[in-house]
Amino acid sequence: MLNIDGAEDYFDSDEDRIAYPTPYVAAQGIHISEIGSAWWWLRSTGKSGSFAARVRTNGEIKYDGIEVTDHGGMIRPVVVFKIN
Repeated sequence: MLNIDGAEDYFDSDEDRIAYPTPYVAAQGIHISEIGSAWWWLRSTGKSGSFAARVRTNGEIKYDGIEVTDHGGMIRPVVVFKIN
């Protein structure tokens, strides 16, 4: 999972951060926006220890986060390859 810095560094814009769930993930009861996107967790702490930062359905980073007990979001695994 990315932290806030990674979400800012690896994506050029909010639009690039928008994520769409697979049918399986969508069936788990997460929040899906009008355009079919879902918000996803970041591994950075939010405004307190019980909050984690996230990326909203429009791709905007929500720095103060949401309570970690919220089940409305998804995990977006990220793999970064460095080619020499």
